[in-house]
Amino acid sequence: MTDIIIGIDPGAVSGAYAVLTTDGKFCLCNDFPVKDKMIDGKQFADDLDDIIKATGEATAVLEHVNAMPGQGVCSSFNFGQGFGMIKGILDAFEVSYHLVRPAKWKKALKLDRDKDASLILARELYPDAAHQLKLKKCHNKAEAILLAHAYVTGAINVA
Repeated sequence: MTDIIIGIDPGAVSGAYAVLTTDGKFCLCNDFPVKDKMIDGKQFADDLDDIIKATGEATAVLEHVNAMPGQGVCSSFNFGQGFGMIKGILDAFEVSYHLVRPAKWKKALKLDRDKDASLILARELYPDAAHQLKLKKCHNKAEAILLAHAYVTGAINVA
């Protein structure tokens, strides 16, 4: 049985992850560790190992993303590398994961692309996390929390 849900908003350097219990209690949220302008895979693996040891079995909900129009070739490549690294680390730790498109989970929570709306909703739903969501640049943490929330509450169907 899964004990925690990890919501993951990937990015080359700006992604974040959040952990909720299966009954919806907030545990933590962090930006991905970065080294040399990329996700620090070793540090994320160490963090994930600590999380699993402290909380038990995990399931992840990973935002299923792809390159966006107008995004440069290098940034698209780096973004894809980060996404692949995250998937590989989850596989290495035998963390099952579900890929969910942004449009699906955001629609389920009545959100659009407005990052401020995601911040506001995450602060309202998880007051314990509000101190980590004070700045506009914290929208990735907010979206990681909300992605996990959508899964925990059954707002999205991942079957």
